[in-house]
Amino acid sequence: MLSVFQDLYNVYFCQPIMGEAAPYNFINTITFALIALAIAFFIIYPLFKKNVKFDSKFALALVGFILLGSSARLIDDYYGSINVNLRTCEVLSPNFYLITPGIYLAVGIFAILALAFAVFAEKKFKIDKIKVFGIIGGIAALPFLAFAFLRYQQFYGLALVIAFFAVFFAIVYFLLKFLKINLLEDNLNKLAFSGQLLDGVATFTAIGFFGYWEQHPVSAGILAISPILFPIVKIALILAILYYADKEIEDKNLKGFIKILVLIFGMAPGLRDALTIGFSAMPAGIFG
Repeated sequence: MLSVFQDLYNVYFCQPIMGEAAPYNFINTITFALIALAIAFFIIYPLFKKNVKFDSKFALALVGFILLGSSARLIDDYYGSINVNLRTCEVLSPNFYLITPGIYLAVGIFAILALAFAVFAEKKFKIDKIKVFGIIGGIAALPFLAFAFLRYQQFYGLALVIAFFAVFFAIVYFLLKFLKINLLEDNLNKLAFSGQLLDGVATFTAIGFFGYWEQHPVSAGILAISPILFPIVKIALILAILYYADKEIEDKNLKGFIKILVLIFGMAPGLRDALTIGFSAMPAGIFG
């Protein structure tokens, strides 16, 4: 029985991590998602719901940690572009924490510890815990952002992502305003929507203009029809989720927490993808 589990782990998890198979498949994608949701709703939310207000202020403070994860992920991208393989399945190796799932685990634990420290600091020293939390994330992200931009070769790709983001956001915002739907008047909704939209337009830009391909099986199916369809599907889905959350979830803090998860799961890969385009030496076909 143990050998069966070892074989399954090797085929569906280790080989994708090592780049010996497609990075994502339905098995590892579902597993990673379930683990992430379990940690979020059974550990993080119960631990902090009484001491932390999950609102737009908290979401902005969290951006530093998202930048940390997205920019640290570029280390593997950069060295992969010059044919140096850093990847490993060994959880005791630091390199494991530069790629999925290790990088989510590492940044997640760091963010939890930082938030716990920030809550303690507020109680002990009467300083705003959200400011402390945001400063920790921002400072931690700086060296990894410096690593990325010092090696950047093509700012045109990043500028194109920003331009497409602005166009799509404006179209959706004013369309909703015309229809008298106030969904994006809420600041946290704007941030959650922006995170997912960034992921959509970054993927669309990379695949439609720079020859990359998508690693996730469901996304790849949508993109196979047309790259422009991906951000459109993303927009429809995220608006539906936000509408449901606002209408059906009565607990305001739980509602905010769900929206912050939506922000994280969009902005983290979106920032990574947008920044990856700047490494123009990278071969087409390493994207997701």
